[in-house]
Amino acid sequence: RVNLLSVHDDDLRKWALQKARELELTRFSASHNWIQNFKRCYRMTSRKVTKFTTHKRERDQEEIENAAAELILDFVDTVRPNYDPPQIFNTDQSGFNYLVYSNRTQSHTGEKKTLVAIQAMNALTHSYTIQPTLNMDGRLVGRLFVNLQEPGGGFGPIVATEVTRYPNLFVTCTKSGKLDKGLMRTWCQTIFKEILDRTHTDDCVLYLDSWGGQKDSSLFELDGKRIKIKTLPPGSTSLIQPLDQCFPRVFPNDPHLDSTKTPWPTTKPSTFEKEHVFGNTL
Repeated sequence: RVNLLSVHDDDLRKWALQKARELELTRFSASHNWIQNFKRCYRMTSRKVTKFTTHKRERDQEEIENAAAELILDFVDTVRPNYDPPQIFNTDQSGFNYLVYSNRTQSHTGEKKTLVAIQAMNALTHSYTIQPTLNMDGRLVGRLFVNLQEPGGGFGPIVATEVTRYPNLFVTCTKSGKLDKGLMRTWCQTIFKEILDRTHTDDCVLYLDSWGGQKDSSLFELDGKRIKIKTLPPGSTSLIQPLDQCFPRVFPNDPHLDSTKTPWPTTKPSTFEKEHVFGNTL
């Protein structure tokens, strides 16, 4: 496990038999009971893999942290002295399945099939994407960008009318339910422009992650606005991105949006201003 390799009972049995041959223990068979006793002795158990990684990514972790530290120093040296908190923004995308179900349940020991009924099978695999916007004041600003998955890539006439009823949402759709370069341009020309116009902001900084769909800086060009783009280094978002620090943990508990209310509280402690979150995270 030190090398992050997957280990199973068969591996333990194979290694035990190899060692037994070295020690000339001819009667040792690495039985099921021996394997279970060995695991209890060394506090081992079968666990669900919570995250897949690569050896290269683990080796690169130090480089990721150094790059994140450089971005924080840039923030301290060039951004914070020259921009007021309402002029500094972070936006990010989060994807969800329409239905969230655990893949575990209490059931009868020994049963061959464990079934759980759901409303629709495609709801487990079909997704939607949301994109909130946060400023350095710790406030969620502007409409929430919601991109739904529609097989035909467009809304029918009834749905197209319904989605305009909610003033706090800007709703689009694609076949995949994911955002793309064109939708990022739409976000900037509509939601972000509304934010800047409403606050009379002509000069601002926008922090983005390294997702390829928003690497083109021309996507964020607006007449009369100076938008300075700051890109978080790949792999660093969980360390220093404000929206990653504040918001994702609330979604698994209640992934459904209340269409009559803002999906989150209108104020949050400022991630940018809290040095223990943004400045001293590493």
